[in-house]
This record gives sequence, structure tokens and C-alpha cells, in this order.
Amino acid sequence: MIGADKNPIIVEAKNLVKTYFDKGVETRVLKGVSLSVRRGEFVAIMGRSGAGKSTFLYQMSLLDHPTSGAVFFNGEEITDLPAKKQAAFRLNKLGYVFQDYALIPELTASENIMAPLLMQGMTMPLAKMKAKQGLARIGLENKVDNLPSGLSGGEQQRVAIARAVTHEPDIIFADEPTANLDSYSAKMVLDLLIELNKNGQTIVMVTHEEEYGALADRIVRLSDGQVV
Repeated sequence: MIGADKNPIIVEAKNLVKTYFDKGVETRVLKGVSLSVRRGEFVAIMGRSGAGKSTFLYQMSLLDHPTSGAVFFNGEEITDLPAKKQAAFRLNKLGYVFQDYALIPELTASENIMAPLLMQGMTMPLAKMKAKQGLARIGLENKVDNLPSGLSGGEQQRVAIARAVTHEPDIIFADEPTANLDSYSAKMVLDLLIELNKNGQTIVMVTHEEEYGALADRIVRLSDGQVV
């Protein structure tokens, strides 16, 4: 987004380290990664498979806890919030898009979008209206009652994006959102993210596709658990 460099920092990771232990063997996936993202910015995190991209995104977005280091949101540290407060923070402040869509198979497209809204305490009529508006925005107003199994991969990902943005999160974290899509569907998903960003939505996206990373305001490259 033009002028994003003039906006305040919305989320900042400082010296994140993530170490896994398996049968006494230590594997350090992140080795002190730091990143600041400004409000309205579209940042692409890139690197080879195994570079630590998704691991870093999960720490930065409170889906996992770093071994050491800290994450700040609007200047306040959120790394060590109690579990219930972290869950509420994720629900109200953040939006997520995953490569496997992560839709609930038993719920319709509309109900998948409504679920987090109802968890926030929104009334059923308002949640239904918001879901309908969200599906219309992504061109799927005729798929309201379709289960995920009745949608193509591209349609499922667009529903996932609608679910991620309907509650107006401060930031969207997208982990390889086009990984399982054909080129046509991938372009539709990227176009949707770009449109959201032009309207002021902050986005941090992990991708291994150079052509998609080039659409972001800034590319951050990871290699062997470090920014290069």
C-alpha cells in the first residue's frame, strides 16, 4: 500500500528463536528473527522449503509460542499473555488464511464465516448478514449453502479469506494461500488480497512463488532460520 512506510508499526517480532526437541535431538528452526510491519503494509515472507517461513509466521501470529524473543502489537508485548487472553486476541484482532483452507467440513460457506462472529458475541441475524455480504464481496453469493466439499479449491480459499476479514481484523496472516491452487484460482486469491490491501488491510503472507511475492510492498527472505 502506497505510503505504508509512513504508518505506525502494528506488529513487531524481536529476536524470535524457536527450538524443537525430538528424542533428545535439538533443532533450532528460528535463530533470532526480527521483523516490523507497518499498518497498511503488504509483506511477503519468502525462502526455500525448510527456511523457517511458516514457523516464523506462527510465532508472530500467536499460533505458537517462541522459545525466546517477543512479539509486540501496537507497542505492547503480547507474547506471554495468558492462554484465554491470547485466544480472545487472536479471535478479535487477527485473521488467518491457511494453505489447506481450514474450513469446517460440516458447515456451509455462510456458517464457516459466521462461526468466529458468533464466538465474538455477534447476534445470529447480524452474523448472517455479515456472512452474506462477505460472500457477495468475493463473488460467491450463490454458494451460501454449499458445504466445502461442494466448492472448488479456489472457492474454498476465497471463503477462508472472507472468514478472515469479515470481523475486520487489524492484520491478516496468510500461510502459502495459493499452494494448493491452480494458476487461475491462485490469481483470483492474490487479486482479492491485493484489493484488501489497497483498502488498508495489513497483510503478512508466506509464499514460495516469486511472482506472488513481487506483488507485495516488501519481501523479507529467510534462510536457515535467519533473515538474509
